[in-house]
Parts: sequence; structure tokens; C-alpha cells
Amino acid sequence: MQSWFKLDRSVFSNEIITRDAEHLSIWCYLLSCSVYNPHQVMFDGKPIILKKDQLITSRRRISISTKVNESKVQRVLSTFEKAHLIKQQTCSQNRLITLLQTSFNYNGDELNEQQNEQLNEQLSEQQNEQQSNNRQTAGGQQANTYKNNKKYKKEIRENYYTRAREKEKEASQPSYDLDEFLKKSVHLKYIPKSQRNTE
Repeated sequence: MQSWFKLDRSVFSNEIITRDAEHLSIWCYLLSCSVYNPHQVMFDGKPIILKKDQLITSRRRISISTKVNESKVQRVLSTFEKAHLIKQQTCSQNRLITLLQTSFNYNGDELNEQQNEQLNEQLSEQQNEQQSNNRQTAGGQQANTYKNNKKYKKEIRENYYTRAREKEKEASQPSYDLDEFLKKSVHLKYIPKSQRNTE
């Protein structure tokens, strides 16, 4: 099962959460692992119901997931507790953490109908705008393509006629056969100069 959560931008204005990368990393870990649907679990050998915004974890699990040293994890969690961001209950193996200040939504469950309607209206407006832009662009492309095709055909005709004229000029000029050229050049070499002028 895939799920997601949204962070409110106010998280980034909280000086404690954004003190350094480790603080933010641990806060995001807590948010991502907290429960959004209540269910029953075992904690300290007793069955309890985990409520929304609660999780059971350990210092070591947080350390492995966030790649932050275990002692730093402990200091960060106690800082969050002093700032009333979380509440902790520890036992020998793990700890129950309750997030006290969360300004985010899980899977959009808490979005009210009015917000959903506004989002739907914005989406439909964007789609309508995009469709009209697409029509305008497509119409412009067709006109440009037609003009470009006309220009292209004209260039082809001009090139064809230019080549044909060049071929006619070449055909009208006398062409020399290689054999004739060689005979004349060899003949000129062996004929004395006095005879060459007479020919």
C-alpha cells in the first residue's frame, strides 16, 4: 500500500526543526512513519491502540533510517520534546512517540469538500486553458506549415530550372574527347615549331 504525506511550509519556518539537516531528517522520518489510521499494536508487553500521529520506533531504527548517529538522535528527540513538538514514552526496547504539532495531511483525507471543489475547479480551468492554447498553437502550426511548403516547392522548382539551364549551357559548349586532346598535345610535341605555326 502506497501512501504519502504533505508538509506544510510552516515547517521550514520552525527554527527547531530546521536547525540542521539531522533535525529535519528525523522530523520527516517521524512524520512518514506516524500512523494515520488507528490500529492495535503491542508496546511494552501490553496491547495498545496507536492513534493518529503516533508511532513506535527506537533510537536505533531512526539512526539506521536517517543515517544520523544514535546519540544525536537522542539529543534531537529530547529537543523536540522540550519544544512540545513530540511526547515520548520509553521502555526497554523501543519508544512510543506522539507528534503534537503536525500541520500536514495524510492522503488528502482531511481535505474538506470545499477545498476539493476549489482544486477541481482550478484543474478544470487549467485544462480548458490548455485546450484553447493547444488549438491556437495547432492552427498557427498548420498555417506556417502551409506557407513553408509553398516556399519549399518554389525553391525546388527554381533549383530544377537552374540545373536544367546549366546542363543546356554545358551541352552547347564544345566538349573535347580525351583521345583528341592527347593526340593534339602529343602531335604538338613532336612537330617542329616552324610547322606548328603553319597549322
